[in-house]
Amino acid sequence: VRDLAARLDAPAEPYVRQRLARASEYALVVIDAVTDRLLEGGDNLRGWSVSGLREWREAAGYATRDPARWTQPPVAGGRAPLAERLAERPGTPPVEEETLGDLLWYADLADALAQLNGHDMAWLDYGPRYPYIDCDPAPDDPDQLLPALDSIPSALAGAAQIVSFGVRPPRDRRSWDDLTDRLADLGAAQGLTSAFPLPEPLIALDGSTLPGTRLRVEFARQARTLTQWATYMGNCIASLPYVEAAEQGRSALAALRDESGRLVVNIELELHARGWRIAELRARFNAA
Repeated sequence: VRDLAARLDAPAEPYVRQRLARASEYALVVIDAVTDRLLEGGDNLRGWSVSGLREWREAAGYATRDPARWTQPPVAGGRAPLAERLAERPGTPPVEEETLGDLLWYADLADALAQLNGHDMAWLDYGPRYPYIDCDPAPDDPDQLLPALDSIPSALAGAAQIVSFGVRPPRDRRSWDDLTDRLADLGAAQGLTSAFPLPEPLIALDGSTLPGTRLRVEFARQARTLTQWATYMGNCIASLPYVEAAEQGRSALAALRDESGRLVVNIELELHARGWRIAELRARFNAA
């Protein structure tokens, strides 16, 4: 970048083209190097972590991600995520609060690479030290409700979840694949992939870490997610009453995941006059 800036006043098109042709490889090197450094750094990065980004943001602006919803824990700890700090200071421009340690710029770089790969943005999940990213995520096919084949009980439970929504299993199928393909088609036709409305303030909590724990909050956005949760958790969160309440916005259905991504708890939140309240909170197999 410094080399390019030094040539701005000279006719240097071949020089510029040569360097920009390698920009994506350079970005990948930066991401790998930063990730390694974050894994090694710990408290040694505390001074770096609190450095501001004002000059760079004033030139580059914010791209795909809203700073007010960025809940990645900052590097070296000791501070609340950027979204929480901005919420505590209403009206504060993000550039006055954002630091290098918030790692929003790290996500911006991943998003730029993802766009070169034909995506709107990178896949991202918050992690304890840095956000986990995939700059070329596999496309998610929302029309597929196929049960997982991890085990026979898992496969049967997944198929049963689709039937519990009111999908009538066809009687003329001769193989498991034939049966589940047809169930998935019927489920998609009945709207089991339609999105659940998720209002504020719940949107801001999606993907955040539950205070006082290392558990990440995840809200279900469609019935397919509920079938996956119910199959693993051994509960009835994917049954029709829950689905209908979520579709109508009367309830919101959530999961808590640990650092490894394992489901720990399912939660039903109901809307009351004074806000959202926990109606049910259960561990696996409906344990307390």
